[in-house]
Amino acid sequence: VVHSTLTSRMSEAAEARASLSAKMRSRHSLLQNQYVSMRNLQHGNNALQQRAIDDLQRDAWLEKELTAARLAALNGNISGTHTKLTTIKGELLAVKNADHAALRHK
Repeated sequence: VVHSTLTSRMSEAAEARASLSAKMRSRHSLLQNQYVSMRNLQHGNNALQQRAIDDLQRDAWLEKELTAARLAALNGNISGTHTKLTTIKGELLAVKNADHAALRHK
């Protein structure tokens, strides 16, 4: 009787251990997937923040160039105005092309 009770308890313990082990593996897998998802979101956020910083820097540069072109025009320096506006046009065209490429990539 003691032997069968002990065998039965050991069998129940083994089943409980197997069940707990399966739950732990499942939870580990779930947590690992959540971690990867959160890490990917963070990388995406970092990329968006960097793009916003780059956009702000480019906008500041463009504003400076437009101001210089305006001053050149006010001072009658047509060739200086043309050079500045050509530079600005090139930058805006590069931005447009990069935006179109990003949209096509999505």
